[in-house]
Amino acid sequence: MTAFDMKQSVVRRWSSRRAVRPLLAGALLGAFVWAGVSSLHWLRSFDVIHLERGDVEYPRDVAWMQRLIPANAAVACMQVSGAVYTYSHFPVIRDDILDPASARRLAQEVAEHRTPVFALLFEFELPRFQQRYGSAFREVGRLGRATLWKLND
Repeated sequence: MTAFDMKQSVVRRWSSRRAVRPLLAGALLGAFVWAGVSSLHWLRSFDVIHLERGDVEYPRDVAWMQRLIPANAAVACMQVSGAVYTYSHFPVIRDDILDPASARRLAQEVAEHRTPVFALLFEFELPRFQQRYGSAFREVGRLGRATLWKLND
């Protein structure tokens, strides 16, 4: 719309000049080509066309997790938090934003209610998770890039 408005403005202002229309057409064509080429560059750079191929593992990993954990469990996660929220009934604990005071309150709550806590993590999350929680969790399964961990009793 901006290009159309610019074209209209230029035509109104310089419509009497014969050379304006081809120059304007060339400028608009150049802008169109630039927009197309830059769009292709960023599509390839972010691999946008193949996003669905990577998204297949989210519902698959949540379905796998659901078969392994009890119905009254809570799930700590980060990367898959949206998938756990969307594809399951489990409460989500965002482990990456859990501060020490909140973690203590949460620990009291899950102990009182005897709620088992599991963590569904991708491989790239493991170093930070293990650094943060140490040996409080033990691994109970793997599927592709996903790992499932259980909070020690």
